[in-house]
Amino acid sequence: MNYAFHVLKDKPREILKLKKYVRDEALFGQLLEVIIMRRMAVNKALFEKIPTGHDLSLIKDEQTSFYNILYSQ
Repeated sequence: MNYAFHVLKDKPREILKLKKYVRDEALFGQLLEVIIMRRMAVNKALFEKIPTGHDLSLIKDEQTSFYNILYSQ
């Protein structure tokens, strides 16, 4: 999450470099979802104009999403 806080909040297009580095669409989609759901200085709106190749409307970033990640298991 340091990556989100120190890099993505000021340079959201850097997410495309992460996509290129990962080279796995499914894994990148999961990473993108986690970054958005954790709400560490970035949100879904930050990535809406960036061609990530993923439908951001499918990511549920409700207020309780992060709480559910922490306590779901």
